Amino acid sequence: MQVTLPDELNLPDRAAAAGFPDVAAYLAELVERDAGPFPEYVVDPKSRRVLTEDELRAELQKGLDSIERGDVGPLDIEAVRRRAHQRHAAETVE
Repeated sequence: MQVTLPDELNLPDRAAAAGFPDVAAYLAELVERDAGPFPEYVVDPKSRRVLTEDELRAELQKGLDSIERGDVGPLDIEAVRRRAHQRHAAETVE
């Protein structure tokens, strides 16, 4: 099958950043995930890699464990917004 996609999608870079050997493997994984139990794509913000279901479950468990240990304080939504804006600004500059 031949599919033509715009260069602006930067698929070779995305595939490499996600740890795939080539664009075909990357796209095949995205199609498989789309058909799976988690249709949304959860991306690790550090590596920009799509998480597997097991990785996602492990990250969620880490969060739940930290709550149970009392490691997490009250949510400061303004601080969350500031960090999100800073992260977005940094990504826009790159």
